[in-house]
Amino acid sequence: MEPSKIHLAGSGRGIGALAGGRRLPWMGRGCSRSANSSGCFPRACCRPGFARFSGHAGGAIELVFRSKVDKFFVAVISISVLLILAVCLIPLFFDHGRTTTDTIIVLSLCMLSIGFVLWPAFSIQYVFYPDHLLVKGGPFRSKIPYETITKVSPTREIFTGYRLLSAKDGLEIFYTSALFGSVKISPQDSELFIAELKKRCPNMQIDRELI
Repeated sequence: MEPSKIHLAGSGRGIGALAGGRRLPWMGRGCSRSANSSGCFPRACCRPGFARFSGHAGGAIELVFRSKVDKFFVAVISISVLLILAVCLIPLFFDHGRTTTDTIIVLSLCMLSIGFVLWPAFSIQYVFYPDHLLVKGGPFRSKIPYETITKVSPTREIFTGYRLLSAKDGLEIFYTSALFGSVKISPQDSELFIAELKKRCPNMQIDRELI
């Protein structure tokens, strides 16, 4: 059996993967490594923002793209978290008749609400499988068969429609099986993402702004 090869690069936290039936640890910033039978991972270069999988790691995942995160998105998330804290803590502070149980319940709901905002926002990935594209973030995910994808266009409308993105400059993928007609995403390397998508969807239209 040939050793599995996994090329990783990204935001510094790395991307976990299965290789040769075992779990690989998180890998550092800008690294690219090939797992061999001796467990050695020699360095090489690769493009940031995605991971390429090959070999015998189940033969399923081909590419994983992370979502880029811009300052605008961070500001929106920060404001959302502050609003949740204000709504939960201000009434609690002025309620002098509160009990310990009341405090625990309110604080628990506050932490759960913040977690529900942060989890989807900072776990977004776009995964290329042999027969479909998986768009996921937190509990939300969409499986998009390649044959249903009809068009990809640039978008800056991040507050409307179905979206799993974390930046103002994103892409909108139109596909026939979509409940809302399309999904808006923001892969770190848009050019590479479109090139990989075009390989799998040769009849897909690409907006002239992206050419």
